[in-house]
Amino acid sequence: MLVSATEDKYSADACNIEAQAREVYRLLDAEDRLVHQRYNGGHAITEERFVNILNWTVQIVNEI
Repeated sequence: MLVSATEDKYSADACNIEAQAREVYRLLDAEDRLVHQRYNGGHAITEERFVNILNWTVQIVNEI
């Protein structure tokens, strides 16, 4: 899972990272496993972001 935001200087290159990672995931026939959550705003972990990260984590753990 890649989490980024439009005004977050620390994730300014997230879309480029996603594009590069997506190629690798595609080669592994796992492109649907790559998740990029892009939000409006800055770097702070909002409640919405936290809940989405938590839900994604639970989903992955349940798949193991």
